[in-house]
Amino acid sequence: MGRTTAQAAASLACFALLSLAAFAQDSLWDELANAGHAALAERRYDEAVRQLKAALDEAEGFGPRDPRLVTSLRNLAEVYHRQGKLLQQEPLRKRMLELKEDELGPSHPDLIPSLLELAGLYQQLQKPAKAEPLFRRVLEIRESTRGPIDAQTIETVNELGWTCLEL
Repeated sequence: MGRTTAQAAASLACFALLSLAAFAQDSLWDELANAGHAALAERRYDEAVRQLKAALDEAEGFGPRDPRLVTSLRNLAEVYHRQGKLLQQEPLRKRMLELKEDELGPSHPDLIPSLLELAGLYQQLQKPAKAEPLFRRVLEIRESTRGPIDAQTIETVNELGWTCLEL
């Protein structure tokens, strides 16, 4: 075997090993996330939290732009939501929003669900001063993309109005 052929074979072997490692990592994340979902469906919340925290730890290694990180944050926040653990949700929902803003920019329409989830959480926590700027951002995005007389824009105006009354 010539030197070039040996180098090519070594490169191919390294690529195969890296691919297997990436597949194993994907597999582990899927396994943990699926186990967390199953436990949540069975209302075994402690087990769901344990599995979904492990999936989140695994997703941290994929990098901030990998969608599994936001998915992991959302999944864990959902368990806390179902348990009524409002305070545990806040850092997860804030980080989800930050990651999406970094990827999409501050005014992208795909931010609306995350903005509304965090604003709704702040309303539940009796923190209208934190909810109000989030509703304002949703309103700005909806007005610019859907117009001022769209039903969802008007709904946002109403939410913002109620929130401002609580200030």
